[in-house]
Amino acid sequence: MVMGHLSKHAISLGIPPATAATFLSVIGGASIAGRLGMGAASDRIAPKRIIIICVFLQAIMMFYLVKASDITGLYLFASIFGIAYGGRSATIAPFMAGIFGVRHLGTIIGALLIVAGFGEALGPLVAGYIFDTTKSYSLAFLIAAIGMLIASALIFPIKERSKLTST
Repeated sequence: MVMGHLSKHAISLGIPPATAATFLSVIGGASIAGRLGMGAASDRIAPKRIIIICVFLQAIMMFYLVKASDITGLYLFASIFGIAYGGRSATIAPFMAGIFGVRHLGTIIGALLIVAGFGEALGPLVAGYIFDTTKSYSLAFLIAAIGMLIASALIFPIKERSKLTST
């Protein structure tokens, strides 16, 4: 949803289209930093903790996005959201391995990405519908933020194996 609508949201705030497009570039660049930094951190700290931090941070930034209305605020959003987005992405595989082991990790990640793909397909459609009916992305961003808060809370009770094994 963010990737599909951030530029449109910025344009709706009066930001020039060329500038609005740069927010996605910032997310991409920050995502690289997040993947490297949070990936390395998950090698030292439990991946579960990193994922909780990243998803929670994404939620906070979605709440922030509702109020961000200028170029500086949107660059701040893009930077922090991008780091958390990349960090979450980099720690999914070790987190899943810590829960299920590595024997069927490819199948598990494949199934997880199929489910995520449905959300990634529906999110932009729902956000577009909300914008078309309300002339604002605020409700869409709030729904995403609440969903991310719920997701970060649901991760807490998940038990990880004490060490990775091939079974």
